[in-house]
Amino acid sequence: MLGDLKNGWFGSDQNGCGWIAVYNVLKMLGAKVRPEWVMEDLRGGLVLGGKFGTHVYYVQHYLRKRGYRVRLCVIPLRFSAVAKTADACILLYRHRKGNHFAALRREDERFHFYNALSGAADDIRTMEEFLKAECQIPPCMLIAVNKRIPESDRKNSGGT
Repeated sequence: MLGDLKNGWFGSDQNGCGWIAVYNVLKMLGAKVRPEWVMEDLRGGLVLGGKFGTHVYYVQHYLRKRGYRVRLCVIPLRFSAVAKTADACILLYRHRKGNHFAALRREDERFHFYNALSGAADDIRTMEEFLKAECQIPPCMLIAVNKRIPESDRKNSGGT
């Protein structure tokens, strides 16, 4: 099914993890979105026509442009602490086959990982367990996302 959804030159089953992670995060945050909308919005961030997926900074830019509060963390030892303060996250990590994006959110003291390489629907574990099992090769990056600041609050605070 995902192979039928073209993401640049390739099917989403080969290089769609970026838009899938963004879509999952937007749904976690309550956004009313459709997969094809997210794919189209992220097309400008494809690297070499999608051969190398979506650029990580384009993902961050896209979420900020939609009004979400976004923080980046590149220190794996801090991922768990940062992710616990977010409403949802995207983890970019490198495994034996290449780079991969997965969405995640906190569930008690652990995290639920969505579309991770493992493919398990109920992938709930600590950040440390996940990184040890899935992130074979550094580097990796966490994009922590918090809900939008209401428009009225932005106006009342002078836009800061």
